[in-house]
Amino acid sequence: MKFRIYLHIGRHKTGTTQIQQWLLKNREELKKSGYYYPETGMSPTSGQGGLPWSIRFRGDHASIFNQLKGEILECGYRNIIISSEAFLEPGVWEDILFEYLADQMYDVRIIAYVRRQDEFFESSYNQAVKGAGRMCEPSKYHCRLDHGEVLSGWMKQFGRGKFSIGVYAKSLFINGDLVSDFCARIGVDPSGFTMLSSVANRSLSRRSVEFIRVINKMQLPVAEREQLVARFLVREDLHFEDTCPYFLSPADRQSLIDQHIESNSSLAEDYALTSDQLDYLTDRTDDRAWCPVSPLQLEEVAVNMYRLLI
Repeated sequence: MKFRIYLHIGRHKTGTTQIQQWLLKNREELKKSGYYYPETGMSPTSGQGGLPWSIRFRGDHASIFNQLKGEILECGYRNIIISSEAFLEPGVWEDILFEYLADQMYDVRIIAYVRRQDEFFESSYNQAVKGAGRMCEPSKYHCRLDHGEVLSGWMKQFGRGKFSIGVYAKSLFINGDLVSDFCARIGVDPSGFTMLSSVANRSLSRRSVEFIRVINKMQLPVAEREQLVARFLVREDLHFEDTCPYFLSPADRQSLIDQHIESNSSLAEDYALTSDQLDYLTDRTDDRAWCPVSPLQLEEVAVNMYRLLI
């Protein structure tokens, strides 16, 4: 029996958590449609992240991938869905991963979403500060922005015919909804399934992120950092609201888009993107309000609030 593996590999900051929470919430309903979402390697927040992490951190990856194979053989379903943005993380050795995926019982289909570079940069920076404790300012932050380069090893291994690439933009989603768009790519009708009531892993406001960056610079014990951040967010009520939420100035944003016009055009050609998708990736139109944030004011707030804790 040949198993069709729908492998959702990210990229991160393209709604992966939302898709994974939907898959987990509808795991039993998916079975009724002939689709199986495995337990092996699964975590509550990152899909089957245990699979790529076992390779990145030099764990017993042979054991966990053999466990996955056994679960697939015993599940009784032909269509298998696996999801983790960690498949594209640096340090996940692709040669080891591809060896497991090359098993003759698997027919692998790759699903990935990409995001316009300015939006990807800002969302990635937001996550790096609030989740990973980064302390640098946006001007000194670096992330992998060339989507074609990130996907190149996968393209070489599987070829264009195995890929389904989406662009992360509500205007481009089927029915204007990410989950509906993902379902269309795996051949599932989402009607009748339980939909999520809210967006997962939403970005904080720019002011809140800048405050957390200041707190990160203090290098406080984890418990004190979390307490201070929580107090600030409650006090300022800045979870998801900001009259000027963008880190990049209009000039910086347009420069970033211009730097990737050629690579995005190659991406569109290599993965057969639509003209609408390419137009979105290269759109320089900017009608957003923007103003610089004041880190000095936030540093004063951070210091004063910390004094209240000690």
